[in-house]
Amino acid sequence: MAVELIPCNACGTRNAFHRTRCLSCGANIQAGVAPGAQVTDAGEVASLEAHKLAPIEMWAQLRSRRFFAIGAVITVLVGVAVYWQWTRLPPYSFWQAKKAVERHDLTSFEKYVDVEGLASSTVDQLIENSYKQRPEPNDPWSKLGESMARGLVQLMKPRLVAAVKEQVVRFVEKGDFGPRKSDSDGPQVSLKEIGKKTVGEKSKFQGIEYVKKQGSIAILGLKFLNAQDNAAVILDMKMRDRGGYWQITELSNFPEFLGKLDKPQEGRVSETETTQDQSTENGGKR
Repeated sequence: MAVELIPCNACGTRNAFHRTRCLSCGANIQAGVAPGAQVTDAGEVASLEAHKLAPIEMWAQLRSRRFFAIGAVITVLVGVAVYWQWTRLPPYSFWQAKKAVERHDLTSFEKYVDVEGLASSTVDQLIENSYKQRPEPNDPWSKLGESMARGLVQLMKPRLVAAVKEQVVRFVEKGDFGPRKSDSDGPQVSLKEIGKKTVGEKSKFQGIEYVKKQGSIAILGLKFLNAQDNAAVILDMKMRDRGGYWQITELSNFPEFLGKLDKPQEGRVSETETTQDQSTENGGKR
């Protein structure tokens, strides 16, 4: 690094900026005062003192800039570390899957959603729930008939799963589930009808209510408001750690969730009522 040189006013010799006396004649470099000369003017004294302090102030400024630069680098590194950690959490993967739907990005959607596993588990839950809603058979022939019906449904399960996958892919790519197939084609799972309940007029998505993580499995509680009674309904979404990101694999309580959206639940307190009660209590305390 080049050293700044200051000329001596007495003899003209160029000296390093930090020197106060000329190496040639011994005069004060900054003021051009010869050796032994008396400085009586107050302005000259102040000028001499300022020149003496200049190198110190310059060094202080350099240190201040250095500390500022170090602090800025540390702040950036901490920010990068926090963002990196956030991208490895289950909620981040959920929001990325939601963005993929909004952008009609099937490749990104399939990264964060196990479409095959989600379709299979959803069909299993819907089939099992349909059996629970039927009256228990009370004679051997009824039990035999139900057993045969279960076997027939299991044979048709691959077809139902494929239909669900097809509807999911179409919705991500085009924004709709497509036309409903005829009942003559056999049992159907219409995501269009289900979608009207979960993201339609019957409910409003509010966000993530909670995250329960245990090892490589996480459960996200997605909060919805039932439009009929404005009560909170939670959909549990199961996710699995895929190493660096999480993937949605199952809607754990899907049939129960749909049932709560279908009709108002007695004894439940709505979000509006809760807010009004809290406001009344707070008003009474004033």
